[in-house]
Amino acid sequence: SWRMLIDYELLPNDVFFNNSVSGASVHDLIAIYQLYNNNNKLPQKLILSIEPWIFNEKSGQIRWQSLSKAYNQFHGNSQAYSKTTKFFELFSFSYFQSSLKHLPEKLKGQDTPQPTDVRFNASNTKLSDGSFVFSKRKRTASESSIDAQVKSFIAKGIYCGDDFDEISQSLWQDLQDLTQAIKQNQIELEFLFVPYHPKAYQEVQANYPLVLETERMARTFAQNQGIKTMGSYDPANNSLTKDDFYDGMHPRESAMAKLLKKSAFNE
Repeated sequence: SWRMLIDYELLPNDVFFNNSVSGASVHDLIAIYQLYNNNNKLPQKLILSIEPWIFNEKSGQIRWQSLSKAYNQFHGNSQAYSKTTKFFELFSFSYFQSSLKHLPEKLKGQDTPQPTDVRFNASNTKLSDGSFVFSKRKRTASESSIDAQVKSFIAKGIYCGDDFDEISQSLWQDLQDLTQAIKQNQIELEFLFVPYHPKAYQEVQANYPLVLETERMARTFAQNQGIKTMGSYDPANNSLTKDDFYDGMHPRESAMAKLLKKSAFNE
């Protein structure tokens, strides 16, 4: 959800919408792009966030299956979305897993979003441009609380990094195919690499070599294709410190502004 923090104030010179989803996979990127294409609303400029797990077949991300119709359409397989597919979506395991997280709020009667004109609230807030604002508790957490969250993040294993033992060639090809389609439609494209908290990145360096390889491959590909890149998984590459983070994997808005400073959206 750290990409969800990018809002119109960070990219003020353009009409902007944030289409990020939690735990985005390359399938999500393709499906969302295809939905825009289906509705003849392709953007002039596009930023793709290259997630650290984007080439990990074992990331455990299955929520993209709710967009399987659009994903299959991108690959020219319009027949893949059958009545049977629609039937099984009613009992989607990915929906079920995601819904379970909100069960406590449902039981308390707190699950319904409340409309508001206020940007900063006690709870998390979804803005009209698709971006996201953290709750007051998250925004005002003490240094010791943040340190504890970072330690917990590392102890549980880097998000979606478990069993990352191979760069998936099919997922790598998917990203290349998406990039080709974007360029063929003359859309200005940029890659964004969002950094980890410094301590979390030390863990990545020590135990997650394919996360580092993911950035290397995508960055080299971007350079060869003339695609602008911003940010890095390494916070030091953008002069970010522990004070620039909410936790192990969520930079503050001020840190995101540093990453996006040279974006074509700001030109």
